[in-house]
Amino acid sequence: MFEQISDTYTVLGLIGSGGAGQVYKAYHKRLQKEVVIKKIHSNVQAYMNVRAEADILKSLRHSYLPQVLDYLVIDGEVYTVMDYIPGKSFEQLLSEGVRFYPKDVLKWARQLADAVAYLHAQQPPIIHGDIKPDNLMLMPNGDICLIDFNISGVQTGNKVYAVGYTDGYSPIEQYQIVYVDNQLVAPIENNMQQQGSKPISHDTEMLISKELQVEQGKTEILGNILDLEGNRDATEMLEELPRDVYSPDDELKKQAAKQKTVQIAYSLIDSRSDVYSMGATIYHLLTGRKPESAVNQNRIPLEAYGLPISDGLVYIVDKAMQNDPNQRFASAKEMLEALKNVAKVDRRYKHFIMRTRIGLCSLAALLAIGCVLVTIGTRTMEKEREEEYEASVQCLKNTSEEGNEVSQSDFDDATKLYSKRLAPYYYKILGLYQAGKYKEAVKFQTTVPADVDMTDHELSGNYNFIIANCYFEQEQYEQSIPFFKEAVAYHKENPEYYRDYAIALTRMGQKKKAAKILETAIKYGLINNQVCLVQGEIALAESQYETGEKALQDCISLTTDDYIKMRAYLKLSDLYEDAWNKNVQTIGGSQELVLDKDVSILKEAKDKLPIDKTSAICEKLAQAYARSGAYYNDTSYTRKAVEVYNDMITFGWKTYETYYNLSVLNQQLGEFAAANDAVMELKKQYGEDYVIYKRLALLEADQQAELANIDRNYETFEEYYKKAVEMYQGVEKDRSDPEMDTLRSMHNKLINGGWINE
Repeated sequence: MFEQISDTYTVLGLIGSGGAGQVYKAYHKRLQKEVVIKKIHSNVQAYMNVRAEADILKSLRHSYLPQVLDYLVIDGEVYTVMDYIPGKSFEQLLSEGVRFYPKDVLKWARQLADAVAYLHAQQPPIIHGDIKPDNLMLMPNGDICLIDFNISGVQTGNKVYAVGYTDGYSPIEQYQIVYVDNQLVAPIENNMQQQGSKPISHDTEMLISKELQVEQGKTEILGNILDLEGNRDATEMLEELPRDVYSPDDELKKQAAKQKTVQIAYSLIDSRSDVYSMGATIYHLLTGRKPESAVNQNRIPLEAYGLPISDGLVYIVDKAMQNDPNQRFASAKEMLEALKNVAKVDRRYKHFIMRTRIGLCSLAALLAIGCVLVTIGTRTMEKEREEEYEASVQCLKNTSEEGNEVSQSDFDDATKLYSKRLAPYYYKILGLYQAGKYKEAVKFQTTVPADVDMTDHELSGNYNFIIANCYFEQEQYEQSIPFFKEAVAYHKENPEYYRDYAIALTRMGQKKKAAKILETAIKYGLINNQVCLVQGEIALAESQYETGEKALQDCISLTTDDYIKMRAYLKLSDLYEDAWNKNVQTIGGSQELVLDKDVSILKEAKDKLPIDKTSAICEKLAQAYARSGAYYNDTSYTRKAVEVYNDMITFGWKTYETYYNLSVLNQQLGEFAAANDAVMELKKQYGEDYVIYKRLALLEADQQAELANIDRNYETFEEYYKKAVEMYQGVEKDRSDPEMDTLRSMHNKLINGGWINE
């Protein structure tokens, strides 16, 4: 066991190993967080383009996958570094006797399929090869995270070979086949035929491991990729194979192994192999029972458990776990669509389609009988239309509540049936809101029919509340107020409506009205920690810093809701920043202490909140470090700000301002190359504008100032300056930029000093 990998990581211990590597828990010193380091075995690297794979993995950004942070080659060993995912694996939870509700399993199944479909969509596709409860984490926020998605298979080009399997979760094509002296010793097909089953014809192209030469009962290992521990007896290796594949009691085969050459062949796997494993994992979560091996074909049908599982979900799991890959879902994406539309897959829906067809035929045949039967048929068709609408709305609900934007086709399915019902429009807007597309949600809201049915008061309240929050998130508080009013008018008993309504009023300066709304929220049961949140907002608006500080600290200590906690941390930071800007001495007795408190509370938030709640926290922490660096004239704070901005880029939280601020801070540190790189990345990501050339001109001027007079040359500065001025003329009327005035003044001084010809 080694204790350190480079100067950045300290290894804390071994977590486990897969067919192609070992997994360690480690500590990232710069990020000050726990990570996972995966060591790729050197004898597997020959089959892999590990550098290319690492580049692909580092570019992955998905809610249900860990972020790949780094790729290292040290002394010939290859490592990838990923986020450490908090929580427990589903294997741990199952072993503790935890059982799960089908509705929760359906939610996690959709998340799992979403993550796997994303992996399969990469170029080349990433095949996981080992999906099982042990590689599926339940995070503290209630979502899943799929781990170990880069060490389960060997990829050569677009082909993936399995280097291991897990009984119960791996499809039949993933099991190794054993050869002794080029003779098939353990054919899976023969084992199946003995059970009276038809053999599976899977892909015959295989990756053959290097040979194990056996002489006089001793084995010389020549790099077999399954052997991870050094020299081992070939018989021992055969004995470790499942009894379904090789029987250790067969003395003839044992003797053959001692005298001849043993080879292990690995079959090709593809996206359908992952589909099987997803189905098997869902099966286990639903039933609490590990599925039988794919080789045995003795799986107990889901229906036999008598669980409250929809027919649609039973059908999806059964289809995913077919032994013939061609009978499974063709892709994880197809399986995801089925899971999203489970209500439509449900047998009741299939029966509805059948009944509709029969009903139409019967109606045509019986028209002559009379108007009574026509009326009955019409009522039947209306009922079936209602069932189809409910199934479509359920799909929209499931998608939006899981934080995803609903598809246009699903939305159209519902509105074609009933265009004046509110639910499809609400779930469409909710999906946009959950995805952070606030502008799109507000724009879509204008297309909702004016005469849409608003008789469902709870749904109408939620609809207006979400629109209000879309404006709120864009800091358009005045526009949010009418929708907050509508929300509480439709559903007076929801205290959260009043909470955000009061905060919006506070931010508009209407503090007395906000206080009255807060009283109403308390009347309807707003819990104490959220009361503290609103009180903190009102106190800050009134510059009552100590009162606001206490209220927000109480909110943080009382709430278990990470979203509310995040809002309280951010508002407490706003309070410290406002007090510092106004040079308020009351909080702690000194301005310096206020500045230090701001940094401290944001560091605490970054460490304690789940990572998906820390993007805004990191942005404010970087700003707080930068302020501290300028105030104390201490570059150590500035460097910490740079580290935070770099971490934000690593996590995919980059914005225009991230790169801009990174350039400014690196320039302050004299790190001109890094500052220039940030500007170039800004240009690459967001295109040209005058700000790019303004920054480049200021950087160039600083770099020239570092040189001796005889070595200075301001020609490049002049080029950047002219470009910045030219582009600024197009926006100058709409935007005042003091830095452009500074740049012009600098240019005039250089002309007056004779450095630039006028």
